Amino acid sequence: SLESLNLFGNQLEKIPSDLSKLENLQQLDLLNNPIKSLPADFGKLRKLEHFSFQPEALSAWDLQQLRTQLG
Repeated sequence: SLESLNLFGNQLEKIPSDLSKLENLQQLDLLNNPIKSLPADFGKLRKLEHFSFQPEALSAWDLQQLRTQLG
């Protein structure tokens, strides 16, 4: 199963909700994407150890949700 996913520079404005089905995902690179929000079930990625993204693109609410969901 997929453990690492690099979506660097793909001009994604949102993360597909199907991403949360990748239960064994440990590394996710979303740098250089204008992502403005996170899917509600993003916290299901319990094995995620390394998550690269641009926090300035997310709202304060989404950043708080991210901290809460991923601990």
